[in-house]
Amino acid sequence: MDEAACSSRGILLARIPSERTGNAASTAEMGVYLLLAALRQHNGMGAAVQSRTLGAPLGRQLKGLKVLVVGWGNIARELAVRLAPFGVELSAVRRSPWGSGGGDDEVAALLVSKGVASVDTHAMLGEADAVVLACNQTAENRGMVSAAFLGAMKEGAALVNVARGGLFDRDALLAALESGHLGYLASDVAWAEPVDPSDAVVNHPNAYFTPHVGGVTDTSYGTMGGIVAGAARGVLAGRGPGDDTMVVNLEAVKAAGAGAVAGAAEVI
Repeated sequence: MDEAACSSRGILLARIPSERTGNAASTAEMGVYLLLAALRQHNGMGAAVQSRTLGAPLGRQLKGLKVLVVGWGNIARELAVRLAPFGVELSAVRRSPWGSGGGDDEVAALLVSKGVASVDTHAMLGEADAVVLACNQTAENRGMVSAAFLGAMKEGAALVNVARGGLFDRDALLAALESGHLGYLASDVAWAEPVDPSDAVVNHPNAYFTPHVGGVTDTSYGTMGGIVAGAARGVLAGRGPGDDTMVVNLEAVKAAGAGAVAGAAEVI
C-alpha cells in the first residue's frame, strides 16, 4: 500500500498484528512442515513412490540439528516454540540488539545463541544445518539471500522461507542449488507470485514450493475476517477501527489535516 497517498487523503491504513489472528501460529506450523520436507527430501520421496522404490531417499533427522531463525517477530517466536521440542539447537538473528524492543523473554531463553543481523548473520549461517527465514521484508533487506548469503551457509544446509519472496536473489538460488552448496530449498513464497511453474528453481529436484499458504488456515482466516468486519463497523459508527488493529499512519493523517480521523476517514 502507498502509505503517503493514504495519509494525504485522510485514509487510515491499518494492519492486523499476526499474534491476534492465529496467522503467526499457522505460518510457524508451515515453517515446521517445510523444514521437515527439506530434510526428508520431499521431491525425492515422490519420485521414489513413482518408481516403486522402497527405503529411499535417505533423509536427515531433525533432532540434534542446529537451526538458525532469521528474524524475531511473532512468526519467528511461534516457530521457536514449535521447534524446541524436536531437540534442535536453536539460534536466532534479528535486526535490533537483544535486550531492546522486547522479545527477550522465556521464548528467547530457548535460544542457544543470539545475533544481530548487521554483525553476526554470516558467521551464524556457517554454523547452521538449516536456516529459516521469518523476518519482515524491507527496502534494506530485499534480495538479501544473495550469493554471499548462500555462500556463507554451511555446505548442504537446508533453507526455508516463510517470510517474503523479495528476500530472494533468484539467480543466486539457482546457482547454489546447481552447485550443490545449497542442500535443499523449501519455500512458501517466491520472487514473483504466482511463481512460474516452469522456472528452473521451482523445477529443481532439491527445491519444493508451496503457493503462499502459510497463513491460509481456517483459524487465521476466520479470525482475520471477524477483525476486519469489526473494524468496518467501528469506522461506520464513528469509533475508529478498534484495538484489534494497528493503524500505521494515524499521526500522518492528523498532520495532513485530511479528514476526521476517528470515524469519517476510510480504513484500508
